[in-house]
Amino acid sequence: MNSISDSCPEIADIQVRVFSMRGSLIPSDPFREFGLSVPEYVECRNPNCKGGRFRVWPVISIAASRHEATFRTSSVCNGYERRRKPEIPCLYTFTIEGEITYRSNEPKG
Repeated sequence: MNSISDSCPEIADIQVRVFSMRGSLIPSDPFREFGLSVPEYVECRNPNCKGGRFRVWPVISIAASRHEATFRTSSVCNGYERRRKPEIPCLYTFTIEGEITYRSNEPKG
């Protein structure tokens, strides 16, 4: 698969915002915004994080299978802080939210 449109052909348009922040209250950086060219993975914004990334496409696929117009979910980063001995988990959280427009405006049912 090369794009989210390949796995979810019912999606006509999508707007996705991904926040990567320390904890869950205050964003450390502005969010990243994507349309139909949303990447499969988004890297953690923590400069000390190694290997941290969030899989975006499964979240979109689940929302599309439920024919949801909006979605929002959060997940703790799966990376770890380098430069720390012993290595500790990354303390950042990913939050993804978005809106989906479907090719057919009729709800599945």
